[in-house]
Amino acid sequence: MDTVTESSATIESLSTADEAEFTPSPSDLDWWAHQAVCPTPSAPSGNLTLPEWIAAQAADYRALGSKAGDWLAGRLEELAREVRYTAAMTPADHDDRIEALEASRRRDARNGLLVIEGIANYLTNFGEAHAAASIRRAVADVWPLVR
Repeated sequence: MDTVTESSATIESLSTADEAEFTPSPSDLDWWAHQAVCPTPSAPSGNLTLPEWIAAQAADYRALGSKAGDWLAGRLEELAREVRYTAAMTPADHDDRIEALEASRRRDARNGLLVIEGIANYLTNFGEAHAAASIRRAVADVWPLVR
């Protein structure tokens, strides 16, 4: 199977899955076929920060004027915003900072759940066992999400 046929099959399966969201036009099929032979983007130059370079790549994809190009540009723009948020200078810096943020979020969530569990204990001690049980059920549902 050649690259154009494979790309067309991929687009057809995407459109079948959710035709209302993404029905490829002939220009989208051409775009996907073209991507198989496109050179990879150049590395960030010394003049651009990492988020600026990612945003420039997004602009290139958006300039294609297709749904597929717009979709990919949107994903790249999200990544550029995320990299700006982390103030990362390199992809490795960004990945490390996201990992640290996620670990911090999980730790904060666990601490919050422990406080809520303490409130449930307080309610139990003051005769509000029903309310405490409801809180404990909610905590039990959330706890696996923050481990």
